[in-house]
Amino acid sequence: MPAAEAGKNVFIEWKPGKGAQETMKIAEAIKSKDVKCLVGSQGKQSATLRKMKEFVSSDRIGRVFSTSAIITAGYEEAKKKTGSCNCFV
Repeated sequence: MPAAEAGKNVFIEWKPGKGAQETMKIAEAIKSKDVKCLVGSQGKQSATLRKMKEFVSSDRIGRVFSTSAIITAGYEEAKKKTGSCNCFV
C-alpha cells in the first residue's frame, strides 16, 4: 500500500481487500507505519449503483447469479488536483 508506506493517512472504500488475506496485508501495512485509516462505504450511496440494484432486483432480466461494477469516477479530477493518484487507494 504505497500511501501507508509513504506515511500518509488513508481512506479506503469497503471492502478493503479482495479477501481476508489481502485485507490483513493492508491492515499490517497501515499498522507498521502507524498511520490512520478510515474505511468508508460511499460507493453504496451512488445513485448509479442504487439504480443498478433496483434493475437487477426487478427480475426483468431473470435470475442474476453475480454482478460486479468498476467505477472510475473522480480519478481524472483527483489527478488534476494532486498531480498523481498515488495517494488514493
